[in-house]
Amino acid sequence: MSNVSDLAIRASLLMLMIAVGFASGARVEAGQVVQSGSLSGAGAAMTQPLVLNAFDDQGGTLQLTSVHFEALTAMGGGYQTDGSGIVVLVDARLTADYSLGGAPLVSTFASLNLTVQNTGPPLGVSLFDSDNQDTTITDPSELSAWVGVGSVTLDVFTEFTITETPPGVIFFGAGGTVEYTVTYDFVPLPPSDTFQRGDTNGDGLFNIADPVSLLGELFSGDLPGACPDAADANDDGMLNIADAIYALGALFGGGTNPPAPFGACGVDPTSDPLDCSEYAPCP
Repeated sequence: MSNVSDLAIRASLLMLMIAVGFASGARVEAGQVVQSGSLSGAGAAMTQPLVLNAFDDQGGTLQLTSVHFEALTAMGGGYQTDGSGIVVLVDARLTADYSLGGAPLVSTFASLNLTVQNTGPPLGVSLFDSDNQDTTITDPSELSAWVGVGSVTLDVFTEFTITETPPGVIFFGAGGTVEYTVTYDFVPLPPSDTFQRGDTNGDGLFNIADPVSLLGELFSGDLPGACPDAADANDDGMLNIADAIYALGALFGGGTNPPAPFGACGVDPTSDPLDCSEYAPCP
């Protein structure tokens, strides 16, 4: 049971949660980086950016294994009847949809929707609803968008609506908040897992000597040294003449440079049977 002034105060406090902007923080734990904060809006539908720190692989010595994204949308409110006998429909909704580069990640929706029988003595009622959704990304091709030294920007669409039909018969107030947590799980990699793609002969350079070295080893039936992954110039997970052709095209034919890691030490962002047990130019 609550009087009208109490409800007004509580509703005002709830509405203060619908401010503008993000609050975020990050912490590093063993094998994890956790970023969390809250999102709020002015009530009208809007799309705004959520800027997160990208995962820093520290020069290819750390490998991101998963991104866990969790969002919580919560609403609270209340109403006070006046006993006039008029049936009132009340409805409040809060949504938050997160996407990365157009691909949806998480959608949350909380609502307060009910029919109020406005009969009898005045009655005060408090309401609450929440929605918690999460997703975990483990595919290496999708994880690559989260790795770097800069930031990752998500587009977040939020909308808050509140109605009372017919309006003004009872007091109805509501508000809400959205919270998020992003967890990066990672593992350290031994230095031997880092290399530079295209450097078949392991001298730290990418030049004509590399496709020549690869062709010589292919036709002799030997694998190229202790780091066959470096010789996989086109990153298709196989070693064959196509790698030598790709390297020659990049060097002399205006072709595309080998995929990452190229030009600097790093790890192979794709999963394939090839490995790199030793590569001297990378520490």
